[in-house]
Amino acid sequence: MKISLQPNKFSTFWSLLFFAALPLQAATITWDGGGDGRSWSNPTNWSGDRVPGVTDNVVLPATTATNVIYHGSQPSPRTTLAS
Repeated sequence: MKISLQPNKFSTFWSLLFFAALPLQAATITWDGGGDGRSWSNPTNWSGDRVPGVTDNVVLPATTATNVIYHGSQPSPRTTLAS
């Protein structure tokens, strides 16, 4: 008797569905102004050189001495203005 260990399409579908439903872990992204120093959408203005996503926590330090240009297509609901 030969036993096959290859997953069938049904189990693959449910595995993918399960992992897709897991919540994403939020990262804390801090403004460092290392890019142009103004644009929210410039990844080099952020720690880790990536633009914050919708699940990330954003920190704008009190030492930020500029107006950050933010466009509505770049949401981040968790924003902290540090003092």
